[in-house]
Amino acid sequence: MKIEVLTKGQLREQIGSRDLWFRNVAPITRHRAQFIVSNPRAVDEDPVLLIAWEGENLVGYRVLFPDRVYVNDEIVRLAWGSSSWVDKTYRGKGIGRMLFDKGYELWNGYIGSLIQSDDAARLYESNPDFYCFRKSLNYQFILRLNSLYWARKKSRVPGALAWIFPVIDAPVNLIMHLRQALWSSRHKALHGVQLEYCHEISDKETIDFIKANNHNTLARKEAEDLNVIVKYPTTIPTPLGDLIGSRYYFASKALRFDYLYVKVYDAQTELIGLMLMNIDGECIKLLYYLSRSEEVIPRLYDIFLQHAIKMKSEFISSYDEGLNKYIIEQSGFPILYKRKHVYRSFLSNKLKVSNEEQCRIFDGDGA
Repeated sequence: MKIEVLTKGQLREQIGSRDLWFRNVAPITRHRAQFIVSNPRAVDEDPVLLIAWEGENLVGYRVLFPDRVYVNDEIVRLAWGSSSWVDKTYRGKGIGRMLFDKGYELWNGYIGSLIQSDDAARLYESNPDFYCFRKSLNYQFILRLNSLYWARKKSRVPGALAWIFPVIDAPVNLIMHLRQALWSSRHKALHGVQLEYCHEISDKETIDFIKANNHNTLARKEAEDLNVIVKYPTTIPTPLGDLIGSRYYFASKALRFDYLYVKVYDAQTELIGLMLMNIDGECIKLLYYLSRSEEVIPRLYDIFLQHAIKMKSEFISSYDEGLNKYIIEQSGFPILYKRKHVYRSFLSNKLKVSNEEQCRIFDGDGA
């Protein structure tokens, strides 16, 4: 068994070649690799991709995302554990543990992992070198009925019967449309504010705004970090499938995928808020938001909810405690129903966070 280590610089050299991509298994997609090598917080010597080989067979991989966090106001460089996979015919032989331990060794123990599923969380919970520093309650707020989507999650639906489901959905969605229109007319999210849309943050005013208002977050993303997320998305629309994505076990498939930067100005055209939203298929997320003051935040939430209506999103996905509480308890926003699940985030014992405020994380942190 051999573990190959690719640094950021080496991965950049591989992007234009065929060697890494056209095997039965791809350890990363080309666009995800482009995002990693464009990461402004990484240096060329940072290990970012570990590949397990059994002879000529690729049998496992692990991706590491370099970042910096602010622990008790000190800057610490670390890597977030990202996608990890082992060939099913080689599972139970300790390959996943070897990849995990190798990443820990290469980063000298400065490893973290954000928003892990139950299965992935067990790996960290069983390791005494890590602790759970945050539990995030993810909500899916269902806005429109798509009974075919949910039925197919449970069992196979014959194509000849698929037409029945939209007929069932139609009256429910008409009622939801009317309720959401009534909510919009009452809340008037744009009263007294103006919006500017853009696909890149380049003006000094917004760059300074981000620096001045990101201090209560763990990663303190700046404009250049957010711009890379938008410019090099880890998921791209693949309505007809994707050659490399079909070989990668973590490639998301979506008919539509986009990011929306929204700057929010008051009546005097003073910048009071910044939002980064993500449309992923029928789901909409509020990835990042910064505000001039606490009083502005409910207005940002209302603007986000208006986007969910305008984009005809089927559901909202959110890990943000403030947004979740606002939707459930304060906004009166109409939803069909909600689903929730607890996800855990972990840090190495070398990174003890003492201030709860510093534990705030956004959906796109640790990408």
